[in-house]
Amino acid sequence: MTNTYDTCAVCSAAIAQAKGRGKAKKYCGQSCMETARNLRDATRTFPRCSVEGCSKPATRISACMCETHYYRVRRTGKTVLDAPVVPTGKSGSGDRKVIPYVVDHSQGYLLQWAPDHPLRRSSPRVYQHRVVFYDYHGEGPFSCKWCGVCVAWDSMHVDHIDDDKQNNEIRNLAASCPTCNQHRGGWKTTDRHRKATGIRIGDETRTINEWAAIASISRSAIRARISKGWAVDRAVFEPRGKSGPKAKEALYRR
Repeated sequence: MTNTYDTCAVCSAAIAQAKGRGKAKKYCGQSCMETARNLRDATRTFPRCSVEGCSKPATRISACMCETHYYRVRRTGKTVLDAPVVPTGKSGSGDRKVIPYVVDHSQGYLLQWAPDHPLRRSSPRVYQHRVVFYDYHGEGPFSCKWCGVCVAWDSMHVDHIDDDKQNNEIRNLAASCPTCNQHRGGWKTTDRHRKATGIRIGDETRTINEWAAIASISRSAIRARISKGWAVDRAVFEPRGKSGPKAKEALYRR
């Protein structure tokens, strides 16, 4: 197969291309391709957004709009948002859209409307438990309630002592370092699993793994005994039988 040779558009290196095989290459490799792309982006100019009062570049060329207005039109069909009524904590009425003062978050926390709060980031809403803790205790720094390490707002967590994410009374909130908060999160997960699938013996409810560790028996043995109809306390605490061949002897006899 005859090769044709061309030069890279960036570094002028020779590029070998099989004659008649696909589109001719312009660059010798990925690095030169990225360099050319960066040069195009640096020198590329865009017209202004066509929406009145907007000075952003119209990166959406077909619509002649900036990114903000382009996606706003896709979401709402309009370039201008409806003027909201500033929430006051009570439901309002009128022609304009009423924004609720507090809304539920997908993780169970409460988000409060606080556009001027010091803890606000990109959204006008802030977690209510963080607002309550900040308004009461200030800028800090603080000590972690569980281990005593010094924490500040840029890294700390506000922990719910009773594990109720919507109980944002100040006496239920405490400063926590990320490590302690994560460990408490693992304990909460285990506790939820214990309540949902745990085995109750007497006054105690524990997971099958916890009972297996207490009784020094495997979880599979407990499950097998329960599936055979054994009582739960007998399935957990009755010692393993000593009759029959040992595991190694049984293996060698096969």
